[in-house]
Amino acid sequence: MRVYICARLCSRVSLAYIWCVRVKEDVQVKRREIDEVMTPSSSSSSWSWR
Repeated sequence: MRVYICARLCSRVSLAYIWCVRVKEDVQVKRREIDEVMTPSSSSSSWSWR
């Protein structure tokens, strides 16, 4: 029974981690797109705030 609970916790943690990574990548892509829209002339400025 305890092993089953541990397995469920592990799978939940890994799922949450994968979800967090996906959200982070999504946010980075969206920020890049917004930066490109805001400053279409200079693409170098999109890296200045990092």
